[in-house]
Amino acid sequence: MSHRLKKGFIEMMWMVCAAVISACSPSPAAEPAVLPPEEQVRTVSVERDGVASDCGNREQIGELLSILGGHGTNEPAVHAGFSSVG
Repeated sequence: MSHRLKKGFIEMMWMVCAAVISACSPSPAAEPAVLPPEEQVRTVSVERDGVASDCGNREQIGELLSILGGHGTNEPAVHAGFSSVG
């Protein structure tokens, strides 16, 4: 094996190591969403598959905030609009 091939092989191995290390290193987590207190929410608007639904029921709002704030969801994405007092 010639000197140039050895040097190229070593350089390629360094690049592979750098790629593996950068791909496997932990990335910083995003800041969690901050939800308003339940008392400040008057209505909730939820959109799924292009269909929007509004809710003003206090019990359902509390349940939804509990789910979004503590337990998460199995849905791929949850987009909720909150209308708060003040």
